[in-house]
Amino acid sequence: MEKIATDLGLVPFALSNEFGKARCSYVFQIIELLRNGEFEGEDFSGLVRLFGDLLEFTPEEELDVLGEKKDSVRIMNLHKAKGLEAPVVFLANPCKNVQWPPDQHVKRVGEKVPGLYLLFTRKKYEWVTEVLGQPLNWDRYAREEKSYCDAEEKRLLYVAATRAKNMLIISDNLKDEGNKKNAWARLLEEIPFHSVLEYDYLPEPERKDDSFSSLEEDFTTAKSNLRNWIEPASVPGYHIVSPSDVERETAFRVAGSTGGQAWGSVIHRVFEKVVRGVDDLNTEIMIALEENGLEKGLLAEVSKTVEELRNSELWKRIEKAETVITEVPVAASAVSEDIKDAFGIEGGKVIVSGIVDLMFREPDGWVIVDYKTDALENSADFIREYGFQVKTYCEMVEHILGEKVKEGCLYSTYKREMIKVW
Repeated sequence: MEKIATDLGLVPFALSNEFGKARCSYVFQIIELLRNGEFEGEDFSGLVRLFGDLLEFTPEEELDVLGEKKDSVRIMNLHKAKGLEAPVVFLANPCKNVQWPPDQHVKRVGEKVPGLYLLFTRKKYEWVTEVLGQPLNWDRYAREEKSYCDAEEKRLLYVAATRAKNMLIISDNLKDEGNKKNAWARLLEEIPFHSVLEYDYLPEPERKDDSFSSLEEDFTTAKSNLRNWIEPASVPGYHIVSPSDVERETAFRVAGSTGGQAWGSVIHRVFEKVVRGVDDLNTEIMIALEENGLEKGLLAEVSKTVEELRNSELWKRIEKAETVITEVPVAASAVSEDIKDAFGIEGGKVIVSGIVDLMFREPDGWVIVDYKTDALENSADFIREYGFQVKTYCEMVEHILGEKVKEGCLYSTYKREMIKVW
């Protein structure tokens, strides 16, 4: 989600609009709430539902993006104030509570609007209109629409009553008997008229000895209390790990002219572009080589590795697959005790997070593929070194999607073949 927001430029777009800082805070809040859901072990479908709920019910609290505080008064209506907070809030203008009868009705049933009913009128005199045409059973539709309007008004009153952090001042009109014109009348119903909060003055604190010895004792005590508070809070409530964090038995040479992690990063980047079907592959290869600090003369070797992929059994299956996804970030709670034990973690929740190089769906289930550039001769060596990583990804994808993973494989660029693990 954070990557999508960055790619789309949602933050600068939100900042460029009116009340940009406040609106921008919603983007960060949604990302943070989704991240918390992920840490709490929500699966993919659960996060999608949470995202839908956040879009439908916008967070009411504003996040101060820049941490600035200004001594100023902002005048706005309730719609503009939604999601904002201020130390002191005045609900002003208690002299205008205009309510008009509905002139339209929207059928709010299901995800799509099935119908709209309009009342056609024209102005006859000042503040007087006459009806030119109306739908059948308009009185029933008008009552239903008014109930929606009343509910919306109640929601706006809730927004008004919850904007203040320290003090809320509700305006009253002494000339308006019964507060008939006061839009805030409902908020005043439970408050005694002209009520004044009573409070007791706190006694003056006793002055302590300001001598050096007293200050030294206070400092020692405060430091001890701070340590007692920090130590329990320092114990992690959860652990975030990656399948690749499990220690491998042996380090192997990586295939390619240079070897090393840089070569593996180039191959992963280029394979992603190949599967996505980019047009100018040579440019992508040159960019990948430059970003990883490798010589551009390796273009031919990378191109050869790509051709070997396109001539492989894996590529034939990719072309026939129903759905193909590359570089898929996944995260989930440890889905089996074996996975949790492999990381040697005792106590606390374990969140496993990683990136699946390639996954595609065939008629009878998903296939998970992890690219490897190690120069190993035997398939058994690949399975011993990377089998746990692939099995973990397979369990995570099944847990997140709730769908079957039929196969988990390694694709060796050195052996130019798929090695089945799951």
